[in-house]
Amino acid sequence: TRLVHSVGVGAMEWLWAHRDGFRLEPDADPEVGFLERFKPVGELALVCKVLFREGVSGSRQADLARKLLDHIWRETLDGGTMLVRGQRTEPASPIPFEVYLPFRELGYSQPELEQHVVLNNRLDSWFAFETTPTRRLGLSS
Repeated sequence: TRLVHSVGVGAMEWLWAHRDGFRLEPDADPEVGFLERFKPVGELALVCKVLFREGVSGSRQADLARKLLDHIWRETLDGGTMLVRGQRTEPASPIPFEVYLPFRELGYSQPELEQHVVLNNRLDSWFAFETTPTRRLGLSS
């Protein structure tokens, strides 16, 4: 148990030390993967959500996870504004919403993105978007 805990703390400390590596390029060309840059941010949010949900982190790990999420939300996602930009860039893409979900479940909010998702969810193209069953389940949250 001690080894697992020390690996977890070490991983969170490494992520905290390298938090600027999550930075998004605001002027990135959408044709070369603007939305793909959200993937590490979404994965980080999921990891932190699981740590909080399962209660497996110690106080140091939980504190670093919360500080990291706050930093990513404020500095990388600009309070969710970058997710709104991503949704505007590719309205049929589920990526901004998928990244937003764990943040939303942890108490962060971006009402403008939620409005876009509700609007997009009404479009025929949203239902025609091919997704795996697990991804569709995640999007239905």
